[in-house]
Amino acid sequence: MFLDNDTLRIGIDGRGCSAISIADTRTVILGLGESPITGPDGGIAGAAWLSESGKGLYCSIGNRVYVTPVQRVKMVLSGKHRKAPVFERITETKSEMDVSFSLSEPKEMESCGV
Repeated sequence: MFLDNDTLRIGIDGRGCSAISIADTRTVILGLGESPITGPDGGIAGAAWLSESGKGLYCSIGNRVYVTPVQRVKMVLSGKHRKAPVFERITETKSEMDVSFSLSEPKEMESCGV
């Protein structure tokens, strides 16, 4: 995730660059509800919401769910960090944990305009 004018861009390898407005991001971080996420085509691609603990910001984009630490998002919004990591949430099964260790930070950001 990174700032681009008045939006927070979410770059996912192979899926393009989605976006959420800064105002909508703050709504989610404050725990005031869900906010829409727009896809690369400009249409609604999903939603963002706060985890129960308040420490994670979840984003559904298409049929996948991603999570990023709220603290890192706040640091990006304040300008202290340039990017926040985005992790894909993997559904838990009997033999798997509910954690993905693959960092979804695109190597090439052309689709995001960077």
